[in-house]
Order: sequence, then C-alpha cells, then structure tokens
Amino acid sequence: MKNGGVVRNVVQGGSATAVGNSDQPLTVAQAATRLNVAKSTVRAWIAQRRLGHVRLGRAIRVPSSEIARLMEEGFTPARR
Repeated sequence: MKNGGVVRNVVQGGSATAVGNSDQPLTVAQAATRLNVAKSTVRAWIAQRRLGHVRLGRAIRVPSSEIARLMEEGFTPARR
C-alpha cells in the first residue's frame, strides 16, 4: 500500500493533519498521548471542565482545537 504510512500514523494516534483534518475529535487515550499525560489526567480535566469535550452516548471525544488551546494557555515564554 503506497500510503500505508499515513494510515498507520493516524491509526496509532498520530497527527490528524496527516490526512488533512486538523480538528478531528480524539479519544481520551489519543488526547492523553498528544499531551503526554495519563488518561486519568485527561478525564480529571474533563470532569473539572478545564478541557472541552463532546459526549456521543458513552463515548468522549476531545476536539484537536481544545488540545491546542490548552497548550497555548499553559505556555510560559522563556525569560531573556
């Protein structure tokens, strides 16, 4: 398969931009991987309403834009 790398990257929780959709909803596990934190941390942030999410029945999805927002909000620039 010629595009096997792209498919494999997305299936293994890689960047959604590899297939051209930058706001693809992520599972809790994928969000935790992207943020390099535990799944329980992502669930706690959702419960505390620190991280926006979408509930589809029992499934929880986190928009990629929320991951970006959280990263920007917590960014502290280096001091010169």
